[in-house]
Amino acid sequence: MQVAQRRSVRYPVAFREGDGPIATGAVEVESHGLRLTGRHQATPVEYEVSCRELTQVRLGHELRERLNGYPGVVLERTQGEPLLLAPLGIGLRAELADTLAALAGTPAGDAEKITLIVPLRRGSQERARALIAEGPPFDSAALGLVRHEVFLSATEAVFVLEGPGVQEILERALGEPRFWRAGLSWRRCAAGPPRLARLDGPPAGELVYSWVAREL
Repeated sequence: MQVAQRRSVRYPVAFREGDGPIATGAVEVESHGLRLTGRHQATPVEYEVSCRELTQVRLGHELRERLNGYPGVVLERTQGEPLLLAPLGIGLRAELADTLAALAGTPAGDAEKITLIVPLRRGSQERARALIAEGPPFDSAALGLVRHEVFLSATEAVFVLEGPGVQEILERALGEPRFWRAGLSWRRCAAGPPRLARLDGPPAGELVYSWVAREL
């Protein structure tokens, strides 16, 4: 998005500076910078950041970079602690990150990776293999993924999804009926609810499904 083509863009957000208190309000993005205004309880909170002050815009990965349970957009500045923003609207995080990154002249669409682990019931590995062979309950390319792999062992199925804003993509997909039906099919195999994990190395198990975007 080219910010200069519009006079301003405004998003409702929750935000905080460093580990400070969370304020609720809005961010207004203009060609020369951004302005955050809001309130923490009854106290007004305001920040103004020029393009020259922004050194990096990135999507939050760590637990401390979450707001209201969702990963935020982190603004690194030449002075002061980082600002953390989370849009108050479904599906706006990647758009907000791209808009703010245009100010800093840095890409915000770096691929994120999510690893979703489904524990398996004893003896259900082949049933899980058959479900995986049916393909995912979504169109990987249409969702903007760049890579989707599934690893299978006797004790778990490990789904690895990679792409810009992939956690938000997954949250949107979870609301689709196709995902619900797939979840019902997996109930015969799963020994418990799936969990998100960050792996330092490749997942254990056999690679049984792999999809990579053509442009890679």
